[in-house]
Amino acid sequence: MKKLLFSPILILLLISCNSTENRSISEDVSAFVESNSSIAYFGYVDVKSILDKSEYQSIEKFGSEIAKEVVVFEKLLGKDQPIYFAMEGTTNLKEGVPTVYAFAEVTNRDSLVANVQKKGFDMDKAKEFDLHESGDVAFAVSDKRIVFVTKPGLTEGKSIIEKVFEGLKSDCPENKVKEILSQKGDLVVGTDLEATYSNLEKIVQIDESKKSELKKMTENSYSQAVLTFESGSINLNMKYFLSDELKAYFGMGSNSDNIVSKLGSGPVQAAFAMNADMKKIQSFLDRFAPNFMEKVGENAGGEAQFALAMLGDEGLAGLFSGKLGIALMGKPDNSGAFKPEFNFYVELGNTVLPMVKGMADGMGANMAKFEMNGTKINGFTSAGYLPGNGGLKLPNGCENFGRKPISAFVNFDGLDMSSFDLDGNERYLKLFKYMTFEMDADGGSMHFEAKNKQKNILKVIVDEASKDIKERVNS
Repeated sequence: MKKLLFSPILILLLISCNSTENRSISEDVSAFVESNSSIAYFGYVDVKSILDKSEYQSIEKFGSEIAKEVVVFEKLLGKDQPIYFAMEGTTNLKEGVPTVYAFAEVTNRDSLVANVQKKGFDMDKAKEFDLHESGDVAFAVSDKRIVFVTKPGLTEGKSIIEKVFEGLKSDCPENKVKEILSQKGDLVVGTDLEATYSNLEKIVQIDESKKSELKKMTENSYSQAVLTFESGSINLNMKYFLSDELKAYFGMGSNSDNIVSKLGSGPVQAAFAMNADMKKIQSFLDRFAPNFMEKVGENAGGEAQFALAMLGDEGLAGLFSGKLGIALMGKPDNSGAFKPEFNFYVELGNTVLPMVKGMADGMGANMAKFEMNGTKINGFTSAGYLPGNGGLKLPNGCENFGRKPISAFVNFDGLDMSSFDLDGNERYLKLFKYMTFEMDADGGSMHFEAKNKQKNILKVIVDEASKDIKERVNS
């Protein structure tokens, strides 16, 4: 008897676990991405979080108007749910991304449709969803979701929308797509490398014998990027989920300390270092996409095509080894003017070496020190920053420079922004103390450290933008 009572309860539980009726929008979007093999990029924007962090209500004159619109849409769309998106990978280097999708949770279908119509959009009513189509855009509102599609030359909007809703209701397996969409951030972006490859295959003629091998290498390989705006900083954290075979072609060293050691000495304002093996990267192109550079040249134009042809059999490795470092030195003089000086180190490829040798004497004549040893070149524009004296003096917060194979930083304090063509936008860079960047085969990070630690950086930027607009209007 107990078994008879237990069985239907178990069946009901199983049905409810697999039902799409009570799934979150994150799970629905994950299901759609899984059902569409051409989706290369996906993620979400947490609009509510971004608006709250910016304290938009306090914006003079505009804040109250924005708040009214936000209140309306919070009643119509999922208040605490972000806006999700998905993009197909490019199949043509000139045309860019072919199709973009966006998704949001709906709390009141009829009210949302009425609000959309009030704003001048015609809606075709139907049982499953209400539809609008115009130009390159189509969007539809159902009881649970609003779906937005844009595509160059869109003509079959309704049929695409129907397939999207089918995808939203398909199975949602436990995989990297679902894991990436569950990350917490203000902007989350995932990349499906297998889908990226599948779309690339339509541009580059990949050898039939290599297709299955490359497909296997990219299966279940993803990258994720999570952007967050915080009190006193902006942070971008990247993580790569790659097969061991793909990682092998990255060809990165464990760090770039050896490159950093060749960049002279003294206080440094900005620097970049890279320790990679371009031969491994080129070997990947040679093996799986031998005509890739040719296709790039065709799309870039005649001059680029000629330059790429000059690289010969070694390809990119003939131009550059993958080892490079450059440091911006200098400090303000008594008048406050900043005179930039540069230290650099590069290991060239064998193909380009004869061309550089012809210019080496002229380059060295204008520098405090210039050394060329085979393919290795080291240069210093000022005698004040030559090697020795303890090496580079790194700014506070930038001490990890060189810890990863790709590493960089910019110290905004003491940097004369007026020497850069920023069209009056240097005021926004002055909100920050420094920026750091680092990357290896497992992922990377970018960090902007703000001067104001008490306020969220979005609030700081909004306040500065308000001042900027007011000053421009008054002038």
